[in-house]
Amino acid sequence: MDNTIAKLLDLFKHISRDIMIYAISGFVVIVNFFIIDKFYLGGIYFGLIDKLEYISLIIFILSYVIGHVIMALTNVILNFKKIFECNKTKLNIHKFEKEFEFEVKIFNKNQNMYDYFIERQNQLFYFRLTLSGAFFISALINIYFKFIKEIEISWYIILILIIIGVFLFCAYRLSKQRYYKKLKILGKCMSLS
Repeated sequence: MDNTIAKLLDLFKHISRDIMIYAISGFVVIVNFFIIDKFYLGGIYFGLIDKLEYISLIIFILSYVIGHVIMALTNVILNFKKIFECNKTKLNIHKFEKEFEFEVKIFNKNQNMYDYFIERQNQLFYFRLTLSGAFFISALINIYFKFIKEIEISWYIILILIIIGVFLFCAYRLSKQRYYKKLKILGKCMSLS
C-alpha cells in the first residue's frame, strides 16, 4: 500500500512539473490570442473553437505543445552561438557532466534533500524561463496584429508583456546563479565535493 502511494505521489510530481513548466506558459500564449480575437477580431476563432467537443482537452494539449515549443525556442536563443560550435569545451559539456554527477550523488545520499534543493530549483528556473518566453511571444503576437493586421492594440499592453517577460527572464537568471551557489554549499554540508 505504501509503495502504491509513493508511486502515485511520484507520478503526480512529474505531471505537476510538466503542467507548471509547459502547459501554463502555453496557456498564457493561448489566452493572449483569445483576448485579441475576442476584443479586436470580433470572436472569429473563439466562435469556431466554441463548437468543438472536448475543448478543455484540446486547449490543454495545445498549451502543452506550445509550452514545449517555447522551451525549445528559448534554449535555441540562449545557446545559439554554442549550437554551431563543435568544441566540447565551448559547449560546456564537461561542466554539465560534473554538475549532473554531483546531483546524482546528492540524490543517492539523501533523496529528500535532492527533491527540495535540486528538483524544486530546476522546476523553478525552467518555469520562469518558459513563462518569460510566453510573455515575449505574446508581445510578438500583439506586435504582429498591430502592424501587419493593423489592429489598434495599445502599446501599453505590448510594453507590459515585454516588461513581465524581462522580469521573469531576470528571475530565471538569478535563480540559476543562486542554484549553483546552493549546490556548492550543499556539497560542503554533505561532504560530497
